[in-house]
Amino acid sequence: MLRLARGSLVAVSTIVVALLMTGSALAATTNVSIQNFAFNAKDVKVALGDTVHWTNNDGFDHTTTSANAGTDTLQRNPDGTNGPSLWSQALSGGASFDFVFSWAGTFNYHCEIHTFMQGSVSVKPKAAFITPATGSPFIRITTGTAALPANYVFHVQVSVNGGAFSDFATNSTALKLKMKGPTAGNYQFQVRVEKTSAPTGNSFYAKSKTVTVP
Repeated sequence: MLRLARGSLVAVSTIVVALLMTGSALAATTNVSIQNFAFNAKDVKVALGDTVHWTNNDGFDHTTTSANAGTDTLQRNPDGTNGPSLWSQALSGGASFDFVFSWAGTFNYHCEIHTFMQGSVSVKPKAAFITPATGSPFIRITTGTAALPANYVFHVQVSVNGGAFSDFATNSTALKLKMKGPTAGNYQFQVRVEKTSAPTGNSFYAKSKTVTVP
């Protein structure tokens, strides 16, 4: 039978609490109120892994559904499931809907019942310059925090020193990518999600912070 001294037990408990606090601090929740036939705030920016919480404060049913009417952006899945595509189904007054944004991109949505109600969630990819203890420096690009569902891919572009964006990785499902041996300069990455099966569509790009390579 394993026995722990009181001091050891306290130390273990402290570590567990610290880990729980760290995990909760890494993700945040952004609240969006649905009221007066509008999403408030209409356009929000969140970090990878954050949650958006919609609450219907109207006296009418509303939805949170991927795509703005008449565009080729991501559509809701025909089977009613969520992925990077959103579909809350009908929310009656007082009902709410949560969605964890695990993938980079700018995701447009609307109310399927009142299509003039539109909003967006921009999820920035992460980029960091890494100097390992051994081996060559590289830039790590994080596109997501959870595996993409089937039939979704990432497209990643890079801009160097403020120049035009060009393709860095296309049709990728990798959550982390490496740019090996970057030369000195400023780098910015942008990521979008594409759905390759019907109904097809894309999110818009979301940009990372600028990474400086000395």
